[in-house]
Amino acid sequence: MKVMALFGRGNIGKTRCLGHLVNLIHSEGKGCNYLFEGQDTRVTLDYKGHRITICTWGDNEYEEQ
Repeated sequence: MKVMALFGRGNIGKTRCLGHLVNLIHSEGKGCNYLFEGQDTRVTLDYKGHRITICTWGDNEYEEQ
């Protein structure tokens, strides 16, 4: 399993960037499972034989547990 992280201070476009990535992968992939909470999203997609999950939640104490 590989984990990639996009990080930085708030309000610089991380969530928007990940949203664009989800749209690109979803348009070419098959299978999708969305979970929305406000603007934050968790999406699992199958893409070219790989299962990819993209989460836009932050790294506060609640998400880290």
